[in-house]
Amino acid sequence: MSSAAALFSATARTARAAHGRWTERIDPYRPALELGGVALTAGLHLSWPLIGLPRGVLVVPLVVGWVAYILTRARVSPEAVAAWGLRREGLVPASLATALVGMVGVAGMLTIGWFLGAGLPPWYAAACLVVYPIWGLVQQLLVQGLVTGNLVKLPGRWGHPALATVVSATLFGLVHFPRPELMIGTFLLGLALAPIWLRWRNLWPLAFAHGWLGTMIYYVVMMEDPIRTYFSA
Repeated sequence: MSSAAALFSATARTARAAHGRWTERIDPYRPALELGGVALTAGLHLSWPLIGLPRGVLVVPLVVGWVAYILTRARVSPEAVAAWGLRREGLVPASLATALVGMVGVAGMLTIGWFLGAGLPPWYAAACLVVYPIWGLVQQLLVQGLVTGNLVKLPGRWGHPALATVVSATLFGLVHFPRPELMIGTFLLGLALAPIWLRWRNLWPLAFAHGWLGTMIYYVVMMEDPIRTYFSA
């Protein structure tokens, strides 16, 4: 091994060791820090319209920031990332349960859209079905992996799964203020998905349900183009 390679290897080992020690120091405070990060994300999401910039200007760095945090945690503590639900275990039953929720949601929104006279979405709406689940994964990580997951760790009755479900679903709905359609839709989605996550601890199908149902509520119920909503002032 060359001297340069040896130096690089030694530096990398030192950096990993230092990062590990720093991680150990903040671990007792991590739930509070994570919930603080969720609160900051929610606050930015609520206050952003006052700034006058497109919401996409906020969403893109939020996705990048949280994905970076996930990858960092995966390197240091892969079991923590698995506990959030980013794993293969439980994928099949969670997918089946989520598919049932999705079918009920789709049927309900199509019925509402029929009464409202909603037209067909544009051809490029298919792009939302691909991209939206990425933002859905981040949101479900925040709502289920961090909020619901930390709430059920509370002692006694405060950590009861039913209470954690209602609280996380309520917060999920409030973050979408002041749009009543989104508030009601996300509250109901939170009530349906939290028990699935608590039972099987797998986020992947929840992310797709979030993205696809979110696409539908924009086009079919609210009759808005989410791409224009997110990327126009």
